Amino acid sequence: MAEEPKNNEIRATVLFVDIINSTGISGVQDPVSYNRMLTEYQALVFDAIADHLQQYRYAERGRMAGRGTDLKIGEDYEWDIEGDEARIFFYSENPEYDVRSALQLAIKMKLIWLTSDFNYAAFEDKGLLFDVGIGVHCGKVIREAKDWRVRSREVVPRIDGFAINIGKKVEGFSRAGQMFKVCVSGNVRSILEQSRSFASKFSSDKQQKLRDSAITITIFEVVSFLDHEVFAYLPPNLE
Repeated sequence: MAEEPKNNEIRATVLFVDIINSTGISGVQDPVSYNRMLTEYQALVFDAIADHLQQYRYAERGRMAGRGTDLKIGEDYEWDIEGDEARIFFYSENPEYDVRSALQLAIKMKLIWLTSDFNYAAFEDKGLLFDVGIGVHCGKVIREAKDWRVRSREVVPRIDGFAINIGKKVEGFSRAGQMFKVCVSGNVRSILEQSRSFASKFSSDKQQKLRDSAITITIFEVVSFLDHEVFAYLPPNLE
């Protein structure tokens, strides 16, 4: 039996993407229609993530192990799709690289979903557009194989930590956004501002207290973003 990996504290960039009001959508659609929506959403997100990992060379730098068709684990990344939620973790030991990569991927996924066949049909039929909320955070996590996974003979390290909870909260706050509904935590903005080549602007900060906690986090919404990489994810009539 393989030796259990030791605890490994690392700094990870956490990216959460979730369809806004998916519960409400499921309430007005029959199971087949709702499943059709999820199938298209997951396929689009899958392609965007896989392409992005290759473009940013995560796949080349890291060992990749498959878990079904929706979970990939490497030496410097991990991602998963479940229902209408996708979560991606980058930990290449270069926070600036990972944070920039995460925001690039966030914009790509938003573009491909907003211009998807599902949204096009929904807009044509009822004038509706189903958006996604996106949150990005950077913080310390533990990358290890939990005891129960080792006992079940799965020894591939996975990441856990409070930074994941904060990343999910940032995504939750993004739903009330006024612009792109893409929000970042204060430490993500600080890292991005160190990169002069990154053309992005943010809203004024908002202090948000976590429910049932004394912890307060600072959140910024992306209000301006421009990068040539995202043009490839626009439909021809919008390029």
